[in-house]
This record gives sequence, structure tokens and C-alpha cells, in this order.
Amino acid sequence: MEFYQASVLDRYGKHADIFHRYETTIHAGNNYRSQILDPFIAGIPENGGGVLDLASGAGEITRYLSERFPVVAFDLSAEALKLTSLKFTGKEKRPFLVRGIAQNLPFQKEQFQAVHAKDILVHLENHSEFFAGIKRVLAPDGKVLLVTQIIMEKPYFLIHIASGEAEKVYFDTTADYIKKIILLEKDQEIRWVTPPYFPVQPQVLINSVYSSGLKIDKLLKWQPTADEPDWHSEPEDRLVAVITRKSGIEKFISDLFGEK
Repeated sequence: MEFYQASVLDRYGKHADIFHRYETTIHAGNNYRSQILDPFIAGIPENGGGVLDLASGAGEITRYLSERFPVVAFDLSAEALKLTSLKFTGKEKRPFLVRGIAQNLPFQKEQFQAVHAKDILVHLENHSEFFAGIKRVLAPDGKVLLVTQIIMEKPYFLIHIASGEAEKVYFDTTADYIKKIILLEKDQEIRWVTPPYFPVQPQVLINSVYSSGLKIDKLLKWQPTADEPDWHSEPEDRLVAVITRKSGIEKFISDLFGEK
């Protein structure tokens, strides 16, 4: 993906105030930290390879992780990374800030002890590329916390118009999405357009993880509480997966028998 396409896809950069308010609730609320994030980071060595906060947004989780670990905040949006940098004004540990595309991670092999990836998978058309990149940068004994919405329908995005109403628009590919929003944003009645939402179906997700040489150690559903609202009046369920690398024998068996 070219950075021209990335700049069009960067909904955060265009509407940082809206997304920032959202992030401080559902992305980094106490419910998420206590129920999901804290149990995940409990076993991560503080002097290990550090943590990659993938699709870090404005850095709410980055700041929290940086209290204990070396952290790299990675995001498509330059504006989001700028907001992250503003959260570190004292002598506290500062994260490295890297702008890039999730399907092409610019890091060394086996660099990170852990990867935090929340609400990114629904915005990616190719999940296989994403998991292959995760496997490459993850340490042999590392682990991944993946949190995602479940979307069963075809790709779509939302248009929010001046009256406050929202309209769902379907599309076929990322290129199709870009063409549509370039035209739509010329309409003065449209306040803002969301990122693309691609299908995330549990069984397809599981297959993508295992075919990339990773495995799922834990899989559960999680829902934000009422005081941590989602985009909608009722919070959306999230699928939470703790992912690790397959051992040598596990990979040999799965390759030999084609098991998932």
C-alpha cells in the first residue's frame, strides 16, 4: 500500500478529536485494563524485548504500557502519533513512535516480547499478511493480545452527516473504498467518514492465525461496560485472543497433516 492510499485511509488524522474521545473510553478504560490487559501483561518480563503497541492511536494504552516496559507505538496516523508524544512531557519512559502500515512492519525479526493489537483487524483487507508480519517480529516465547470486533457482513463504512445521522455504505476492496470516500468528502453535508470495516469471522480468523505459524492459547468474548461506551448506544462484543508462536513439533505436525 502506498502512503498516498494510507493518507486517505487515515480517518484518525482527519478527525482526531472524535477518535480521541472514543479511545479514552473503550480503548483504555478501567474495565479493559483490569479484565483484559492486566492479566495479559502480568507474565511479560520487564527487561525483555519490549512491547509493540500496534495501531496505538493517541497513545492511551501506550502510556499505560510504558510505565513497565520499553514500548514502540506504531500507527498509520501521524496525527495520532503526535497526540501520543504530547502525553509524555516529564522524565517518564518515552516510547518510540513509528508511522507505518500494519501489513508491512519495519522491525527486526523476533524483536518484541509482546504485541498489543486492539481494534485493528477489522480495518485490514488481508489478514494473512498481517499475521505473517506479527509472527516475524514476535520473539519465540512472545505473545500477542488481539482484540477485535466480529463482523459477519460484507465490507462497509459509515457516513456521518451534518444532521447527526449515520448511513452505511458497502464496498468491495480497499481501492473501491478510497474511490468512494474521495467523492463523498466533496459533499458539504457529510461531517466525517469512518475507516473501512472488513469481515472478521471467528473461524476464518482462527484459520488465518494457525496458517501463519501462530496458535491461539486463549479465546473469549468481552464487552465494554456501560460507562465505557462504544460507537453505538449498546457496546459491541469483542473477540479476545491470546496468540503465541507454534513450537517446532506443533508446526511439523500441522504441516504434515494439514491441521489447523
